[in-house]
Amino acid sequence: MQDKYLRHRLTLNFLNPETELSYRKHIVELTTNFCRFAWTLFLLAMTGFALLDSTLFPADYKTILGLRLFIILISATMLSATFIPKLRPLLLLSSAIFISIICLFSIFLTSLKSPTDINPYFLGIFFSIGGILILPGIGFISSVWAMAISLGLFLIITGVFSPVSQMQFIVHCIFLPPVFVIFTYGAYVIERIARQNYSVSARLEESLEEVKALSGLLPICASCKSIRNDQGYWAGLECYFAEHSELEFSHGICPPCMFKLYPDHAAEIEKEDQEMHRQRAAGSGG
Repeated sequence: MQDKYLRHRLTLNFLNPETELSYRKHIVELTTNFCRFAWTLFLLAMTGFALLDSTLFPADYKTILGLRLFIILISATMLSATFIPKLRPLLLLSSAIFISIICLFSIFLTSLKSPTDINPYFLGIFFSIGGILILPGIGFISSVWAMAISLGLFLIITGVFSPVSQMQFIVHCIFLPPVFVIFTYGAYVIERIARQNYSVSARLEESLEEVKALSGLLPICASCKSIRNDQGYWAGLECYFAEHSELEFSHGICPPCMFKLYPDHAAEIEKEDQEMHRQRAAGSGG
């Protein structure tokens, strides 16, 4: 029987669909408050930075305002998902959505400014990568894809459509891959540890349930001593305890059963024992 807690080496997903579903529910419940805080903070930041748009981008103010309102709507939906059970599955993509909307919006605003101008939204590109940790323990693959696509798009735009200086582009090409690898590795380790902890806890709970089952009433046959399991089938005593515990049985036969089943052999053994005791007693007396 395959272990239901086996995981895929790359994606880290449990191979058993029921176990994977159970883990997803567990991790979402565990990180809901953290997601709630993150999206609330992001909503406040998006609203607050809108005050700079008219100053930094007077020519494109209306376009930027429309995009900002769209992102605020997405953020409000994600925040609502932390309160509304029906929307809770959206939180599984929380990190990927966070990375995508911040990075793509920051790339767009950065492309509107001259490469020589100071643009606070340039930092938003790197800030967005931290979103891979918004939902620690789940969404590793989707977050990595979102980060890779966003950073790749940034390099394409700064290299082709809104080119920066050659030296600046080289710096981007040298700096971004290590950042991508570091955050990817961090997210991978966090999710791996989270899934390992879940497996250990789940196994422990299952063991405790088995102990509780063994501590209750145990239906046993008065004649052959077979035990009735939860499915209503009768199993031998050894089979039942071998299945529900780590006990291993070694078989022997007690003296009363020996006399009952093998009286002749038992009598010979008894005579040998008596003779042995007499010899010992004689030796001790001498």
